[in-house]
Amino acid sequence: MCCNGRRPLTEPFRPGDWFCYMCGNHNYASKWECAHTYCPTRTRKPGDWDCPRCGNFNYSRNSHCIGRRGKCSHPKVFDPEEERRKEELDAKRRKMLEDLGWPL
Repeated sequence: MCCNGRRPLTEPFRPGDWFCYMCGNHNYASKWECAHTYCPTRTRKPGDWDCPRCGNFNYSRNSHCIGRRGKCSHPKVFDPEEERRKEELDAKRRKMLEDLGWPL
């Protein structure tokens, strides 16, 4: 860990970039929500998926992983059990954030 409990930067910090208040992830200025896969603030929609190769979060519209700046390209794999698990996890995250008083 680095100063203030944040992870060390692996890429340059540019104007507009920001740190997530929950997990400390370095996010680019173009991101409106934390891009860290397991951040409790991340909202998921049905069909969103995590790449089994690199762990990158992908939106449902992506048929291939866009992780590692588009270099991963692993195809989307549908697993009903994984989808159920993610929905349960998202419900727990939403409840935790509501209990903390964070707006959703």
